[in-house]
Amino acid sequence: MSTRNRISTSSASSKIEHPELALNESYDEAIIPLLTTIDKIRNRIADIDTTIDLPAIVVIGEQSSGKSSVLEALSGISLPRGGQHMTTKCPLELRMRRASTWHASLECSGRIIRDNIPTAHDIGQHINTEQNRLTNNRDQISKQVLLVNVEASWLPNLTLIDLPGIIQVTSRQQDSGSVDIIQELIQDYLDRPSTIILAIIQACNDIET
Repeated sequence: MSTRNRISTSSASSKIEHPELALNESYDEAIIPLLTTIDKIRNRIADIDTTIDLPAIVVIGEQSSGKSSVLEALSGISLPRGGQHMTTKCPLELRMRRASTWHASLECSGRIIRDNIPTAHDIGQHINTEQNRLTNNRDQISKQVLLVNVEASWLPNLTLIDLPGIIQVTSRQQDSGSVDIIQELIQDYLDRPSTIILAIIQACNDIET
């Protein structure tokens, strides 16, 4: 971010009863217009071949490494849980925005496919339904991005992209090409200069791995 966009606070903030709230408000005023602009550009270029590189925080980790648990902890939003099965079957773009009232929707290919989702606990079920539709109810991977728009008073102004978990071999239920598709998806985001990687690693794994 350039020096012109840096957030500054004056000494007057020390007189405010909760100065940290004033800082949050200043941050929101500065960052929300930028996030909104990025969202609009991302929507416009979603279905065309382009070299435009947009900033993104991308969550990467092995399958069953706890990616969904970390995202739930950050957002308070229920996400699909698969047990022994594949949980994230396509790229999930979670757009969180702070707002006075609750609103949640799912979007795919520029079209709203689920609107006015009633609670945070219902989102995971709707994501599961749409992922199964994209993959024909199979344990396979779709490159189609599923956009999750959520507005709530407790949310940070943040956009996270959750990619399918890394696997080394496929099970009987999984498509044999899933390993390569996941690697291609991850590499695509790694090759983008503006990507920030949030790597999720199980604490029980050896440091060498």
